Amino acid sequence: MDQLVFNFTPSCSYQAEDFIITNRNQEAFSWITQWTAWSHHSLLLIGPPQSGKTHLATIFQNLSSATFLKETDLQDSEALFSSGATPFILDPLQLQEEKPFLHFYNLCQENQRKLLLTTETHPVQWKIKLPDLNSRLMAIPCTTIEQPDDMLIRGILLKRFSDLQLTISDPVLDYLVTHIERSYSALQNTALLLNDASLAEHKKITLPLVKKVLNL
Repeated sequence: MDQLVFNFTPSCSYQAEDFIITNRNQEAFSWITQWTAWSHHSLLLIGPPQSGKTHLATIFQNLSSATFLKETDLQDSEALFSSGATPFILDPLQLQEEKPFLHFYNLCQENQRKLLLTTETHPVQWKIKLPDLNSRLMAIPCTTIEQPDDMLIRGILLKRFSDLQLTISDPVLDYLVTHIERSYSALQNTALLLNDASLAEHKKITLPLVKKVLNL
């Protein structure tokens, strides 16, 4: 009888100690953990999909008691400043409407409220219609998470397999590090694919299984 396989997304811990640091994201991590030293009230955190932007945003929230916002919350920006002085987070910033965001941004500046914005690309690549908004976004300091190096690939894979309660041998891990696509999305997908295959075939994750599942 075939084993039923249930796809699920493993729970992820967004604690600071669970963030894997290499020179590809060290600068971004330092900006977040040293948020009280920002000379500008805002920061742009830029990185590829699934590179850890939300993880860093959550670390920032834990350190600063910041509030996560959606862009729809900006329709009534004044209400957000009625009490308290905690920072804000927009994760991600998509600029669905420029005027409400510009008004909100100006209020942050006037009230000296810290603001963390996460994006996949720098605003210089966006088609911003409002000149005032464009100039403000260009003036915000930014930090970028780069594509992963071998050390970060290894660390992320180990973390993902651990989240999935899977054990992986060093030879298999070494093979994956040097053969899979070097992107954060690929790392996440690889772990899930191998988990599903391991469950379905009642097998440990071995080199033959890896090559079969990933067509390597």
